[in-house]
Amino acid sequence: MRMKGRLVRLAYVVADGALSPFESLMLARLASGDRCAAWLHDNPPVFIIGAPRSGTTLALQALLNRWRFAYVPNLAARLPHAPVVATWLAGLPLLGNGAPTSDHKVVERDAGAAFASNLGRTTGVWGPHEAGPFWNRWLPRTPHAFVDPGATPEFVLSAMRREVAALSQLFKAPYLNKNVVNSMRIAPLSEAFPNAAFIRVQRDPLDAARSILRAREQARGDRSLWWSVEPPEIDTIRRLEPCAQVVDQVYFVESRIEADRQSLGAERFHKLGYAELCDDPSAALDGVELFLRGRGLQLEERSSLLPARFERRPTQLLHEADEHCLRERVALRWGRRLNALTGDEAPGPIFAQPWWLEAVAPGRWSAVEEVVDGRVVARLPYVFRSGIGGMRLGGAPLARYLGPWLDAGDGKPATRGSREHQRLEALIERLPPFADFAQRMDPAFNNALAFHWHGFAVRWRVTYRLDGRDGHAALGDHGAIWNGFRENARREIRKAETQLKIRDDLGIEPVMDLVERTFLRQGNGLPFDRNVARRAHVAAAARGRCRTLIAEDAAGTHHAGAFVVWDGSAAYYLLGGGDPELRASGAASLLLWEAIRGAAETSTAFDFCGSMKRPIERFFRSFGARQTPYLEVTKTPARLLRAARAARDAIS
Repeated sequence: MRMKGRLVRLAYVVADGALSPFESLMLARLASGDRCAAWLHDNPPVFIIGAPRSGTTLALQALLNRWRFAYVPNLAARLPHAPVVATWLAGLPLLGNGAPTSDHKVVERDAGAAFASNLGRTTGVWGPHEAGPFWNRWLPRTPHAFVDPGATPEFVLSAMRREVAALSQLFKAPYLNKNVVNSMRIAPLSEAFPNAAFIRVQRDPLDAARSILRAREQARGDRSLWWSVEPPEIDTIRRLEPCAQVVDQVYFVESRIEADRQSLGAERFHKLGYAELCDDPSAALDGVELFLRGRGLQLEERSSLLPARFERRPTQLLHEADEHCLRERVALRWGRRLNALTGDEAPGPIFAQPWWLEAVAPGRWSAVEEVVDGRVVARLPYVFRSGIGGMRLGGAPLARYLGPWLDAGDGKPATRGSREHQRLEALIERLPPFADFAQRMDPAFNNALAFHWHGFAVRWRVTYRLDGRDGHAALGDHGAIWNGFRENARREIRKAETQLKIRDDLGIEPVMDLVERTFLRQGNGLPFDRNVARRAHVAAAARGRCRTLIAEDAAGTHHAGAFVVWDGSAAYYLLGGGDPELRASGAASLLLWEAIRGAAETSTAFDFCGSMKRPIERFFRSFGARQTPYLEVTKTPARLLRAARAARDAIS
């Protein structure tokens, strides 16, 4: 068997050398000079990067099944000096015209087999290959894989461009590559391909580390032997125990990717979570599509064999000592840094935080940013979904306010105002193409001229707040706040206090039961999936940013419930509801009074989150709240959607 393997390898080496002259002819025909530059400008390549065992192979297979891409198949990967010729020849007997397509043999007819792989290797001659030998021709891997910016000669960059352009033209589609080693080569890749897009696949670092340890045993037969990409810190890492090695391997690969992201610009990178890809592939790829189209790629849809979900690769717990070592090392390496790697906090209200958006719209949100001197000075998050006419950008259930966050910096008012306009226009121009845009802005944002100048419709809406402005009492002055209530509100609260007690230890489920009853009384169903509220509660509770309140009588009956969340500037009465049969108990007023008093401990304002509906407005106003305007910004380039929006607005 060993002799047979050696003969096969020798045959490929001979074939590789024999086909090299023909490769030069193909390159001259497909990727010469201006033709190469023009093609890559219109069809920039896409690189899937990430730490080992993070799900990059699954991401590659999913993208190839949804869209038409050029890629290096398994057969051509064995001929690194003639991949274009090998791909062309492999297509001849089956396609008849020497023009392979990414539909051909990318997947088997069985959808399960389509996404099979083993340690990153796919099956079949037309299965996608990470093309390690192809890239290793130009980019060194010893003593480590990291390549510094500016270290790659121009003649090497030019050779890379010609090969990729030729492959891309052969398929008549953008080139797609997944190679975790290229996670250490982002600088030369961006120098060779200035318009390249990077899809960054991320997985829980503990799961990735466990998986790498098992891959070492499977591929090398010894967990102490190195496997996969070598970050520049490898000499230091090798001195550690294997469990610590694999954690540091993930950490330093992620750190290098993050450093390149900040250096090159966040707009060139898209985060694709392994968990999100597995749980909802279609939604995850909608995010990829939005990103790639925003980068100027023309994606051709193909018949997809994408399942409703993928089973996550199990990462079985290791022996107790190994688990302890892995967990300790992950805690040591990430800790506070984990927030930076996953983008856990951002400027703006709670609804604009990445962790909140991931809870209410998992895998379906993004943000455009303006960065000056390495610092974010403007940010506009949005939620997206595909629909009739194209992509729709806006908000999400339980994302009450979004809109831009701006840092105008120092200077005279005129200077700061000009800077605001410039930064806001930069955000608007970076939004991906959309058929519809609709967002409610945070009340703190009041400069919508740039939206108006770009053809957006701007209109005022109203919420109610207690915030100490315009002669109103400060939130912490409970006596003054109480005196500002209408007498009927105070009477309701006093009555409820004799019959009910407030509980904040029952979680989100009883609150959602009462909210749903309120909608049913109005003849409507719950306007969002309960799982949205559950995820939001889990995410906010983990950060100490919410309370669930239930008004309960002596018999244990729940009269009313509320879900309150907060950030440093305001607490928000996000959800509230009550039992329609028990509305006379005054429970809703008692809950609001409790929420207002609690808000003074965390924020400077209490936002009632509405409302412009007359009965609700009258109820909120009875608490002495100040009418507070906020902006709603919309734009609908798609004609059918624009007509539907106009009809809806006319009815409402």
